[in-house]
Amino acid sequence: MIRKKRDKPVQLKILHALEKRKTLTEQELLQKSRLEKGWEGEQLFDRMTGTVSKETLQLHDLRLTCRGSTFQLDTLLIRPDAIYLYEVKYYNGEFVYEDGDFKLSGGKVILNPLHQLLRARTLLHQLLEEHGYSFPVRAYVVFPHPHFFLYHAPVTDSFLFLPQWKSHITRHAAAGVLTATHHKLADLLCSLHRKEPSATQDVLYGELHKNLFCPGCAGPVCRQFKTFFCPDCDNHYPAGRLIYEALKEFRLLFPEMRLTLSSARNWCRVASDKQIRRALARHFNEKGQGRGVHYV
Repeated sequence: MIRKKRDKPVQLKILHALEKRKTLTEQELLQKSRLEKGWEGEQLFDRMTGTVSKETLQLHDLRLTCRGSTFQLDTLLIRPDAIYLYEVKYYNGEFVYEDGDFKLSGGKVILNPLHQLLRARTLLHQLLEEHGYSFPVRAYVVFPHPHFFLYHAPVTDSFLFLPQWKSHITRHAAAGVLTATHHKLADLLCSLHRKEPSATQDVLYGELHKNLFCPGCAGPVCRQFKTFFCPDCDNHYPAGRLIYEALKEFRLLFPEMRLTLSSARNWCRVASDKQIRRALARHFNEKGQGRGVHYV
């Protein structure tokens, strides 16, 4: 049972919103590629955990704080016997494990994911103790990419490679049933989750192309009566859907700017006032009066 779904990283959402409206810099393209790779790996692992037994509570992408330290948990499985913590690394290619270091095939040392895992497990233990829970925590680094290979991999239960996943999940099949205590713990962790902070992206409003964009190819759309169509891929979309997505991106890119009819009109230039008003009324709450009317 999934108790908390995984959210796309805020910075990746921002870069996807920007690339429709401007030419990304080389640095932004590299960052987008890195984030997309990580997101792809996490989604793959989410599909892998879809095969676990029903007596499992799944919590994905948790950001927690314990004693002033913030830590992130990629995936947490609460099962009758223990809590299973997974750190997902979607590495592709050949790596070397040598003297406790993780290295690229060319010899460059990178951060050892085992260190990150041990930190997260320690902080999770402390957090559980603070709230009166004493479940054992079993922690693993998972490498789900089919083309990942680690030379001199240490003999440790902490590393899980793709061919090992099926036997791992079978070996640790949940024995027993979940109790109210397990569900209360899941509720607690969800309540303690801290949203990812807004990314510090320098965005200049005047440099961005204002329009509505095709969800399929990200190209600009044209209005056709009450709907919109994409001249590049010939897909048609209802007005409300595209306007709502565009306004969500406006709030994502410019959290300090008020969402008003005027700002929405400028941001969704191809849409009519009637279509924009309908989307604002349906998806947002109106605040203020007169010229101070805005939407949240």
